[in-house]
Amino acid sequence: MKRYFLLVFVAFITTFCVNAQKKVKNLTVEEFEKGSQTTGVVILDVRTPEEYQTGHLKNSKLLDISEQSFSASLDKLDKNKAYYVYCQAGGRSSTAVEIMLEKGFKKVYNLSGGIAAWKKAQKVVEK
Repeated sequence: MKRYFLLVFVAFITTFCVNAQKKVKNLTVEEFEKGSQTTGVVILDVRTPEEYQTGHLKNSKLLDISEQSFSASLDKLDKNKAYYVYCQAGGRSSTAVEIMLEKGFKKVYNLSGGIAAWKKAQKVVEK
């Protein structure tokens, strides 16, 4: 019985530690802006093409999370680069970051509040 309890305990701790490592890193507008200006990072906009056309962050790449090809598109990206991900309000980008972490990406950051927070902070948006 003690062995069974110990086995269950070890399995629980292992699962907890693995999940803790995959926590989404939410950044403020200021943190996101500073980090996204670093050389070599990739800014991903996971909104729809229609949303992207209404305004997007400079140098961002569109990768629509609602497309069936989203997961396959992620597989083509360099997992060693840093990715700064945003959407309209932060929900879809948070999901995208979780998926990326599960796929083995190490440096992935979510813009808390999305482009709406970016605009509210009066940051530059391109059309």
